[in-house]
This record gives sequence, C-alpha cells and structure tokens, in this order.
Amino acid sequence: MTLILRPYQEKARSDYHNYFKHFNYDNAILDFNQNIDESLSIIPTAGGKSAIQAQVIIDLFNAYPSWNHKILNVTHVKELITQNCDEFMGLAPGIECGIYSAGAKKKEHTPPVIFGGIQSMVNAAHLFGYVDRVHVDEAHRISPDDATLYQKFIKELRRYNPNLKICGFTATAYRLEKGRNVSLIDPCNENRIFKTIHHETSLRELAGDNPEGQRYICPISSKKVKTEINTEDVRKNSKGEFVDSEADKRFDDVELTEKVLDEVLEYAKTRKKVIIFCQTVGHCFRVQTALDNRGIQAPVVTGNKKDFESQIEKVSKFIPKIKDSSNFREEVENDFKYGDLKWVINVGVWTTGFNCKGLDMIVMLRMTNSLNLWVQIVGRGFRLLGKTYEESVANGKSNTLLLDYGGNVERFGPIDLINIEEKKPPKPKWCPLCLEQLKASDRECFNCGYIFPLKDAPTKDCPECSADIPASARKCDAVAYICHPCYDQYSHLYDDYEQARDAGYPYWVYKSPRKYLESEVCCAICNGELQESQYVCGYEFPEREVVHNETASDADIMAFGADNFGIRDVDIDRVEYRLYQKDKYKKPMFNVIYRHGINGKDYREMLFPENSDYTYKLFCDWWRNHLDSESPYAGEMPKTVAEAVSIADLALKIPSKIKIMPDPSTNNQYMKVLSIVEWKESQHRKPVSV
Repeated sequence: MTLILRPYQEKARSDYHNYFKHFNYDNAILDFNQNIDESLSIIPTAGGKSAIQAQVIIDLFNAYPSWNHKILNVTHVKELITQNCDEFMGLAPGIECGIYSAGAKKKEHTPPVIFGGIQSMVNAAHLFGYVDRVHVDEAHRISPDDATLYQKFIKELRRYNPNLKICGFTATAYRLEKGRNVSLIDPCNENRIFKTIHHETSLRELAGDNPEGQRYICPISSKKVKTEINTEDVRKNSKGEFVDSEADKRFDDVELTEKVLDEVLEYAKTRKKVIIFCQTVGHCFRVQTALDNRGIQAPVVTGNKKDFESQIEKVSKFIPKIKDSSNFREEVENDFKYGDLKWVINVGVWTTGFNCKGLDMIVMLRMTNSLNLWVQIVGRGFRLLGKTYEESVANGKSNTLLLDYGGNVERFGPIDLINIEEKKPPKPKWCPLCLEQLKASDRECFNCGYIFPLKDAPTKDCPECSADIPASARKCDAVAYICHPCYDQYSHLYDDYEQARDAGYPYWVYKSPRKYLESEVCCAICNGELQESQYVCGYEFPEREVVHNETASDADIMAFGADNFGIRDVDIDRVEYRLYQKDKYKKPMFNVIYRHGINGKDYREMLFPENSDYTYKLFCDWWRNHLDSESPYAGEMPKTVAEAVSIADLALKIPSKIKIMPDPSTNNQYMKVLSIVEWKESQHRKPVSV
C-alpha cells in the first residue's frame, strides 16, 4: 500500500529526517545543535501522527537496508498500540513488526519494529538490547520526574546505547504542573526529556488556513448552552487541577441534571454519535440513571473493570457480544464506532487514543484546569467522516457539536490561539549568616548550617470563639479546659452568653462545656487542678451557597472562522524592521512594525532568532514565507538579528494587507498579526543602518 501524505505531513517527515540527520531528505541545511538527541513533533489531533511515524520508519529501512534496525514505538494505552501497529503493517507489509503489551496479550521483543505499552516495557529494557530509536506517541504523558516509567525506561535503554535518539509525537506539548500549563521543553524542568521542537503544525493550518485552502479536520461548533455550572471557589490539588470530590458536588443536583439533559437531548436529535464526559465515576452513574429513566441506553466506560460488572446484565441486552468485564470496554467501543450504539458516558478514558470518525457531539459535563486534557477532549471531534471534508459532509458530518457546561471554553479561550506560560527560573536566595548563594528550594545552608524558618500557614478567626485556626478548616477544634468550681461559678452566664461576651469574658466562660474528658491540664480560668471538663468549640463553617448561572458564555471554541473575535483585515502602507534589546543581559529581538497611515496605528511582530534552536527555526520559517525570490539575498538565511535587520529591506516582500485580531495573551489590549493577506509588487529599498 502506498501512502500519499498531505503537504503538512510531508513537511513533518522532512523535518524529522533533517533534524536527526540520518540522511538529508530535501537537501536543506538547518542550523540545529546536532548533539541534541531528543526532540518533539507537534501535530494536532486527527492530523495523522501514526501515518507520519510509519512513513519515517519505512524511510529508514529503505535508505539503510543493511542496518540492524531496532525501533520502539511506545505509548500508554492499548488502543493506540494496536492502532499504530495495524497502520504500519498496512503501509509496510515487508517489514517485520511486533507488539509488546500485556493488555494486548502479546510480548514480542525480537522484531526490528516493536509497538508497546510503557507499563509492560519499563522492566523489559534488557530484552530489547541495543535500540537506535524510540518514538513516543502522546509524548505529553512524560513527566519531568525521574521516578516515572518513561524516565526509568529511557535510562535503562541508554545503558545499551548512550546515543539513543528519542522523538516524541503529540498534539499538546504542555502539561499541567502546580497550576500552570507548562511546555514540555521548558528549560526550567531540569529532568525534561525533550530539549527542542523540530516540527510544529498548527491547528489553524489543519482548519483551512493553509496554501491549499483545504480543511483537514472537522469544524467544532460550540453552542451557547442555557445553564452553566458555577465553578468559582472550587479547590485545586497540588498539580492545579480541580479536586474531583468538590467539583462533583457542583454537578450533584438532580434538578440541574434534568435541566441539562433536556437541552442535550434536544440537540442530539440530529446527531449520530454522542460522548458525555463526566466529573467522577459516581457522576457517570447518576447521568446514566437519568438517561435510563428517559429510555436511552448509555453504557458507562471508565478505567476500572469493577465499574463494568454492575452494567453487564443491562448493557449485554443491546450489545450481545459482551460476556463479562474483560471484554466490556472493547465491545462497547466497537459498537459505538461501527454499530448502532449512539450514547456513551465516560470519565478518565477516551481522551487520547480513541478515534471514532462518526462522533459528532461532545457533552462536557465536567470542569478541568488542564489545558492538555481540554484540547485532547475537544480533539475527539476533529476527525472527518471520509478522506476529505467534502466527503465527510456528503456522509453526514459537517461539524462536531460541543456543549460545554463546565465553563472550559471561557476558561481557556480559543484552542487555536493557545499561549503557554514561560516558566521563569526561581531566583536564588542568600544565607543571612554567611551570605552564601543558595537555591530557592534549599531549607538549610550547606556552608554554615543555617536553617531557614518555615513560613506560617494562613489562618482565620473562628466567628464563635475568636480562636486562630487553619484557613482550610471547616470545623473549629479550639480547646479550653475548665475546672468544676469555675464551671459552677460562671454557669449563670451561660444563658446570656452575648452579654458575657460583650463584657469581655473568655469564650469558655459563657459557653457550657460540650465534652468531658479526664485531663491533668490546669484550668484555663484559675490555673487550679483540673479533674475534668474539656471544652471544644466545634463551630462548623457554613458551606458556600452555589448559584448556577442561568445563561452560559457564548465564546467560540476556535478563533479561526469566528465572527466575534475581532478578526479583520488592515491595509498597510509600509514596514519597518528594527533590533530591540531590553537590556544588555537579554537576547536581541527582531521587531517587525507594520505601519497603517501616516499617524495611524502600528502592528508588531516579535521574533527571537537568537534565543534557542526552536525559536531560530520559527524565525527561519517566517523569513522564508516573507522572502522575495527576486531579491539579491534570496539564497541567504541571517544568523543574527543585526544581520536580519541590515538585509530585511532588500530581501523581504512588502505586504499591503494583513489579518489581525485582539491578542488574548495581553487581555486584548494589543493586536496580534495572524497572517499576510496581500503583497505589494516586488520592490526593494536601500538597506537601513542598525
């Protein structure tokens, strides 16, 4: 079978070979650090990552047939393992491949190409021996923590081949860490595996913003729902994600669930396949019960087989192939993809590695603070029901409907204009005794032994007893001890505690003891011997009343093609190129200024060719797109900002119209240049001085 790659897939294939330099695929010379053996290829969901992975492996075998190849394709879910292996076997029937996965019930380690699960392979590095390349599918799953499965496995493989090359493939090159969505190549992560990005295809390009004008993904239609769940003041865990138990309480409302399902069912009348993403397992079964009462069959799919056992009798009536919990998930998936099953409820699964081309409706009955998870969930609806968008429309799928009840669209904004925070390195601190410079995380000075004091935890006052208690406490556990004589002496104040409190008496005087324990602690009033009477305040802080919004946000899921994001075309009179350097310690920036009118506004682009290999690659791509083929500098690629500024006027084309929109990363205070709409005729000016 011969695979015809799309233009962006050919570019990803070319960038892969050019970066790793096994052979020069298109005779391009890129100025990358060749000592870096770990890099990322970013391709959005439904962009065909498995086809690219298969093709580059075929290229290596064809280019070097005499090599004793050993290539591993590693991922984390069984569905992806079998999917990638099947695609490779269809494209390269002459190359032997195998599967190493306990979930797939196969452990083959001798073929030259192996598709496996990290859970099974982590302790089997000795079986694979010398491996010259590892492909990691869904590479965003790799944590910078040394103790993770991927880190352990790669460390073991490098014992056999110190020059092991690792290429990660992902649609989302960022992770949620301590409340921030951080890039996988963030230099502040000292233990990160990937050091740079050698290829990136944008979501806008797949949505139609490409030279061919072709849609390679299905549009997502985000409808304004009638009710939005209130997500304010929901606590977050150490990673920054919402605590499931608290978030689940926001959805645990029978009346609210019924109201939401009324709207969902109305929209679902014209849809073929519907997935509902819930907050917790308990939430899934509550939604399932509500749908059962309406006569709708919707199995619940989770990552735990125990959750399948209670459904087998009910679900097997409309999916007869289900025999027990071992094949429940597989048969539900097959019937949803290829059968008559229309509804599926799930939590924690089918966010990656699940491909259903017929899926045309996603219901988000959960809130998340993970940009990674959000983009992956939305990406389930990107697949076309056919080879082209026109064929997909003819087959009945023109878009995928997204109903978001968790405020996620508003929280993250358009997914094609994602801005990942750059994590700043922690500032050092100095020992107050010996003035030794230390890391920000150091608790003790290695030079003089000084121990930094711990910061006081935040507190709050109890409105009942005025005690100082932890800010997170839901119940006051302040304790006071009082002897019987004092108890009897002040008992007349118990009935009029407000008067006693206003008179300045301590709270244990005017509140009668609620708990009696033997204790040797002195009386809090007279310091006399205490035989019993321990007072515990026990005040319980009231739960915050949650009021759900009657109207939800009407924000669009994607800016490309949207009308309410302020996207517009602007005529340009001239362009200026400048070198900008904030201070002598910062790398210079290439500043492009588009002028509109004599005294009109200007619109800017900032490029960073000297910051890193990746930012230089982005600059090279930008330069090639703006380069005038008739210019005397058409064959040159500047290495520095100063060089770029000196030749830009002679080397680059001049735009006459650009497309701009408010930049969400600046709270829409400034405009962002999206693309060039029209160019002026070729004309060159004299170079300017830097």
